[in-house]
Amino acid sequence: MAAVPYLYAKAGCRVVRSRSWSVAFLTLLVLALSTALGGCLSREPGQVDGANSVVIKLYFVDRDGYLVAENRTVENTPELPRVALQLLMEGPRPESGLLRTIPATARLRNLVIKNGLATADFSREIQTEHGGGALDESITVYSIVNTLAQFPSVKQVQILVEGEQIQSLAGHLDLTEPVVPNFNLVRR
Repeated sequence: MAAVPYLYAKAGCRVVRSRSWSVAFLTLLVLALSTALGGCLSREPGQVDGANSVVIKLYFVDRDGYLVAENRTVENTPELPRVALQLLMEGPRPESGLLRTIPATARLRNLVIKNGLATADFSREIQTEHGGGALDESITVYSIVNTLAQFPSVKQVQILVEGEQIQSLAGHLDLTEPVVPNFNLVRR
């Protein structure tokens, strides 16, 4: 702050030292910077990031078998659940060190959300190309369910294959009924 009075004195201006002015100026400066920077540094999923984008969570698996949320900023659209599911199916960012949870060949055929139920219809590859095993099946199912459940319109998820209800993906988890989110598999 010593430079400011010096510049005023060089310009021939009278310097009035006011402690309250300095404190007020610094307070405003700190508030402006913390608002500008703080908003950019601490985006929570679902928060608007600018006028046309929002941060969403996609649940991928780490090498220890836990689901881990990867935040992505996407365009804010009424189709956010569909966008989230399509991004989940594309897989994690390479630099994340996370692994995909849905076979790369699987496709989303349809997604309908009504009365809190998301019905996600996948191509047969989600089942025929699945690696199998109880843990892998749980990881796949809950990566889908937890990713969709972040949206207020989704309370539970029914998974279909080729438009048909299935018993399970790999023989371990009952999918004849809608599935509710389970965050016990998520690394904390």
